[in-house]
Amino acid sequence: MCGIVGFIDYTNSLNNNNTLLKMSKVITHRGPNDSGHKVWSHTNVTVGFGQVRLSILDLSSLGHQPMSYEKLTITYNGEVYNFKEIKQELIELGYRFISDSDTEVILKSFHAWREKCVQKFIGMFAFAIYDDNDKKVFIFRDRVGVKPLYIYQSKGLILFASELKSFLQVPSFKKEIDIESVSLFLQYNYITNNKSIYKNTIKLNPGSFMSIDTINNSIVQKNYWQAEDFYKSHKVNHSIDEVVNNVENLLVSASKYRMISDVPVGVFLSGGYDSSTLAALLQKNTSQKLKTFTIGFHEEKYNEAQYAKEIAKHIGTEHHEYYISEDDALAIVQKLCDIYDEPFSDTSAIPTVLLSEMTKEKVSVVLSADGGDEVFAGYGRYLSAPDKIHKIRTIPKQLRSIVYKTSQFLNIDKLNLDNYIYNFNSRSQKVLDLLNSNSALDIINVYDQNFSNYDMKVLLKGKLNSIPSRYKELNKLNSINELDKMLLFDYKTFLPDDVLVKVDRATMSVGLEGREPFLDHRILEYAATLPFNIKTEEGSLKYILKTIAHKHIPKHLLDRPKTGFSAPITSWLRTSLKEQLIDFVNPISLKESNIFDIDMVMHLRDDLLDGKRVHPQKLWQIFVYQQWYDRWMK
Repeated sequence: MCGIVGFIDYTNSLNNNNTLLKMSKVITHRGPNDSGHKVWSHTNVTVGFGQVRLSILDLSSLGHQPMSYEKLTITYNGEVYNFKEIKQELIELGYRFISDSDTEVILKSFHAWREKCVQKFIGMFAFAIYDDNDKKVFIFRDRVGVKPLYIYQSKGLILFASELKSFLQVPSFKKEIDIESVSLFLQYNYITNNKSIYKNTIKLNPGSFMSIDTINNSIVQKNYWQAEDFYKSHKVNHSIDEVVNNVENLLVSASKYRMISDVPVGVFLSGGYDSSTLAALLQKNTSQKLKTFTIGFHEEKYNEAQYAKEIAKHIGTEHHEYYISEDDALAIVQKLCDIYDEPFSDTSAIPTVLLSEMTKEKVSVVLSADGGDEVFAGYGRYLSAPDKIHKIRTIPKQLRSIVYKTSQFLNIDKLNLDNYIYNFNSRSQKVLDLLNSNSALDIINVYDQNFSNYDMKVLLKGKLNSIPSRYKELNKLNSINELDKMLLFDYKTFLPDDVLVKVDRATMSVGLEGREPFLDHRILEYAATLPFNIKTEEGSLKYILKTIAHKHIPKHLLDRPKTGFSAPITSWLRTSLKEQLIDFVNPISLKESNIFDIDMVMHLRDDLLDGKRVHPQKLWQIFVYQQWYDRWMK
């Protein structure tokens, strides 16, 4: 696991080696064991690659990057777990190897099969290859988006990096805020739609690659894998027993691949179905005691540590746990805007960072069970949203239209009912948005919003012409049923842009490699062909995974309401984080950032500090943004 950086400079204005060193240095946490860089200077363009390395496979200097073979050079972040099989295939084609690294396998795979090589890879990756023959740069990102890759393009300069902070080391990079990205962040906790907080800066789409012809200064981006292609395919007609057996075999294969390492490996264990199933399957297939790790809260309603401990005892792992104090939270909050260098306000980032710090003391690689909910239907809204849209459709469309349009002439804020009914203004606007919904995705979108569309118009002082949509392209996929669209929506938005961002930055902030067995693309490719009702058999969410889990763990240890991995943010904002909140959210700092309606924000802040019932996530969003602005924009 590593961090990568690079540039394609048509202006020849960069201090080449120094630029690469600075871009790399700020992401040394991603790769503290080694670093390297290489520059190619041509008449019309200069190309530079840099890398910082966390040694996981082949710990020797033979894995040093950038790595070259003939006229090809690679800088790479990630793991290709099936590299040994691919290596054998290349040996049979006549290739010879000097290292035991997957980097060399990727490089020679590209030499053998060019862009098609990526179809052979099982893993997580972001890498760039420069072909000094054709003078082309190829940039790839893994199918799901486990590994990050940002690209900046403006006025003769292209930059790429694992984290945005690398771009800020380049004087010609312009850090202009993208207002649509601010809107996405405020409504959903994260920035999606392939966007970033800065203008002219994108995330490379998961499952895609970009080829850059430096002679013609032309760019082509193509998808090599899309989850929707498998949801479009015909559904299989397998029995429940066949499905459970097939999924378990795929999970065992995916987990075994992700245990391949030349350093110690552990597992995040929350005590829920996904992580418990993963830990049980792994422990069953090894003679050594697996190391498992969990974080607990002293606040009972957030705490699942006791369940994780019971499960660890049952399956026989070497278990480690740590309970978070408010002082711990305070220390992490102060680090968040450095770790997440664009606004990111999923509160579960706090325990995830602490869990990563604890885990790194024992191992260098950890497996996480993210993705089970999005692949196997684990969220309650997958059942409730279709029911809600059905009820809404029983109301005549004309009547719904009249109610919605009439509401536009009313100013709900002036009714001043927030003082009597908790969060009345936002909730009433959401009800109106629900009445205007035409699909289950509309329903999910409304429920996901921290701030309603109406709130956003006030909060951002009319800076937005329209509210950006997270799922416009999915609505065009008429060949996919509405139930599968919900799964696909979360798989392409919430999963890569929230969950995987959270885990990648948290683990890599301490030089810990996180691996995701549930996101092995073979699992999605099979699960997408299963009818939705199999995933929710007998009205049970995530029925397939639960059935597998119950084969290895007693049902009574697992069967409880889903808690989620969150934090008691309301009490923290009123106590240990109160001073920070006031420091960053006040009229002077709000005027300086020049994004928010100051009256609206101060009303939220003062109500929360006065002990009134308010929506804490709204204030947390603004607090996080203001912290980020103070750290990166001043």
